[in-house]
This record gives sequence, C-alpha cells and structure tokens, in this order.
Amino acid sequence: MVKFVRSLEKTEDLEDAVDVANSFGSIRDPKLLDFLREEVRKNLSFVESKRDKRGITIYSLLNSIFMEEGHGNDSTWASDMSSKLQLPPINYVEFNTLPSDSGRIYQQVFFYGDEDGISSFASFMGNFPKSDWNVTKNTYWTTISSIKGKPTTIFANNPLKEPEDKTAIEKLAEYLDQKDIHPTIFIHRGHSYHVNTTLDNLQSTARIVVLGSCGGYHNLATVLEKAPEAHIISSKQVGTRWVNEPIIRSLEDVIRAGKNVDWVQMWAGLSRKFAGDGANKALFDDYVPPHKNLEPSSSRRTAR
Repeated sequence: MVKFVRSLEKTEDLEDAVDVANSFGSIRDPKLLDFLREEVRKNLSFVESKRDKRGITIYSLLNSIFMEEGHGNDSTWASDMSSKLQLPPINYVEFNTLPSDSGRIYQQVFFYGDEDGISSFASFMGNFPKSDWNVTKNTYWTTISSIKGKPTTIFANNPLKEPEDKTAIEKLAEYLDQKDIHPTIFIHRGHSYHVNTTLDNLQSTARIVVLGSCGGYHNLATVLEKAPEAHIISSKQVGTRWVNEPIIRSLEDVIRAGKNVDWVQMWAGLSRKFAGDGANKALFDDYVPPHKNLEPSSSRRTAR
C-alpha cells in the first residue's frame, strides 16, 4: 500500500493517481483508510519540499478527497480546489471554450455496426425534430445542425455493418481533418469493446466527453492523457440509451442556450427526472458526472 501511493508525481500518465482516488471509495477498513490518508499527507509534504508542481497538484487533490467524506456543497468544494491549485473549473465548462473560431460548436458521435449500435443510432436520431434541427446524410456519416439557438453541428458516423463501421469513422475523420474541424464534444455510443476505437479518434480539443458504454469510468486516465481539459461523463456499471439520451438532450439544450455547462445544476435536474423511474434510476445512479469523477462520496456505489 505504501508503494501504491508513493511517487505518483513521477508517473508518465494519470492512471495510477486515478486508481488511488478510486480505491478510496471502495475501502471499508477504517485502519487502512487512516493509513492511506497518512501516506498521502507524507507524500504531499515531500513534493512540497521539492517544489514539484505536478506532485503538489496530484497529492493536494488526493489529500482533499481523502479528508472529506462527501464535500457537502459540490460547487463550493470544486471551486475552492480549482482556485487553490490554479486549475480550470471542474464543476462547469465555460460556454466560450466550446465554439470554434467561426463561432460554431462541433460535436462528434461514434456508433458501431452491431445490433446494439444500429438500434442506438435509430433512437439517437429521434432526438432531433425538424423544427429545431437540419439533418443531412451521406454514405458514411450524418450531419445534424441546429436551426434555433447557438450554432451547433453534430457529426455522427452511420452504423454500417461491421467492419464497414470502422471505414465510416475513418472517412468522417478524414473529412474533419480536411475541413480543419476539431470538435470539442465527443460522445461514444456502443459496447465497451468498441471504446478503444473511439478513444483513438479523440482529439486534444475535447472539452466534454460522454462515454456511454458499460464501465466507461475505467477509461478516465486514457481520456485525460489525450485531452487534459476534458470533462468526462461515464458509468461505473451499465451504459444504456435510456440514460445516455436524457443526458445528451440536457447537454444540447444548455449548449444551444449559450450557457455554461453547470454539472451540479444539470445533474440535479437529471436526478429529479429519474427519481420516479424505478427501472432506470439505479442505472443513472451509476453514472458519474465530471465534478464527481474522483470523489469518494459514500453515497456513490463502487464497482461490483
């Protein structure tokens, strides 16, 4: 356990630090928890003595997480940590970080050609009424552009029969590259065994990443290595369209309104929505919003 916590500032990626933070929510032995808290404090003191900026950031976050049993006011805690460590806000995404130089927000959604992907695509397309969106389609991808509100364009590859689905993703990537389009919102729809293809196509411009697959939470480190400023929505357990699509609709409504994407506010609204939906509430409860990605709150279930 000493080795588990030590030298996180020397690692090349964030996976080890994420593992340490995630483990805290899974440990129930109070003596072991106290031991880990003390080890984090020791390592924080060490990196502070060395003036190691990366180490100070990592261990300060871990120390704050480990000292709290639930931060009470999520917005206040997140704002305090962002200010203290001079980090971008973690409880909201500023709207002005999402549009391209042209003022249009670009999004990319990944679908795959198995039965689940085809049905998910059909369901997804039902979220864009003609009164609000213009939809065009070619062989490889579908383009969805807003008619009302802030200009937004969503590119979704068509779920062609495997392995042509990968070709569709490649063709769309080539088009975006040719047009110098760099989406700031990326959404993965499909089984977990497809997620590596999505992550291979993730760009550093990503500000919001929705991993709609089962166990997407376990890809946090990979996403953050490719897109350090990304805010990530994921599930620790089962990913399902019945949760993904209300999240996506809420996100699109906020974006078209030109507002900051306030995760605390959005999640409160979604929680109220799912409160009366017994079948899907348990699934929603396993989804982790960006401002709670590393929070070991006792109210959140750990991986089974």
